[in-house]
Amino acid sequence: MRAWCLLAALPLAHALAALKTQKTASYEDTWQATWRSPKFWDAFAQSTPDLARPELERFRGLCTNLRERDNVGRLTRETNGQTIDEQYRFPGVSGGRRANGANLAGTPRMEWFDDGGLREAAAAACGELEAALSTEAPLAADHGEGFAEERKAGASAWNRMSWKGSQYLPLRSASNAWTETTKALRRHAVPAAHRFCGISRQAAGCRGKVHSDHHNFVLSTLTPLRGCTKATGIVLDGVETPLIDGDGGDPGATVLVDNTFDHQVYNDLTESAEDRYVLIVETWHPALTLYERRAMSDLFALRDLFGLLEHKRAPFGVSDAAAASLLESGGGVRLDDWRLL
Repeated sequence: MRAWCLLAALPLAHALAALKTQKTASYEDTWQATWRSPKFWDAFAQSTPDLARPELERFRGLCTNLRERDNVGRLTRETNGQTIDEQYRFPGVSGGRRANGANLAGTPRMEWFDDGGLREAAAAACGELEAALSTEAPLAADHGEGFAEERKAGASAWNRMSWKGSQYLPLRSASNAWTETTKALRRHAVPAAHRFCGISRQAAGCRGKVHSDHHNFVLSTLTPLRGCTKATGIVLDGVETPLIDGDGGDPGATVLVDNTFDHQVYNDLTESAEDRYVLIVETWHPALTLYERRAMSDLFALRDLFGLLEHKRAPFGVSDAAAASLLESGGGVRLDDWRLL
């Protein structure tokens, strides 16, 4: 029996009702409850019959970390500058890392980067951005004096990030407006991971927090779309790297980031109030084999599905209204609903 069959037996009416009420649990609380749930791991074992194969030994190590560790005192600062969350440590993929992932170009399983698939997706995103902004404008006043950190934004597809002036529009929450972008990502087999695949917006005069994302199994790609100048960019392990638009409305050059290192995005424009927009695609690290990537995709898709049906929490980047609409239409109960962009 597939995992989605097991989970679909959970009362959908309860999930729908909960999606229409105000949430008190954070995403982190929901994820921790999922990792601690025997029901979740039973469902995953049944949906992944080849879990015992030798090629997935490292992946099983990650599963052990997720299941047995918690989110208290779990960060390790590596000698090379990485900060790793021990609960999310993927064994065996941390050696020889650099904050600027450009050194990975040309290595095995980076063909999608070298062959320009991201540039085609970004070119499509440039064309679709204008139409999307006219129908799904960014949230207002998110960097004023009364700013409060929050991850959700009601029915809006935009999500406030945890620093002033930054918002994020997930492609999977606004897929109807970004069909050419998502097609290009799939056509070039860009190995998009489970968290960030969408549009990052940052207001002028704002800098994000200096932080590490702590997960050693992913990289981030940042491709400038609009409003990106010499005053916009990202600080990687203390080194400023500009994000600059291309000529004639074309996307700019992609910056590859190992986000386990400290980094900070910035829009230091002062002469205008123009927002900057970047296509951000988080991808599996090339150290992960194809077997491991497939297992990771299944694991995090099931986490999203389990969180929705068992804990009544819409996946990160998906509004409660969108999740409720999906369930009401008969969708949202298959792994593929959450595995794909």
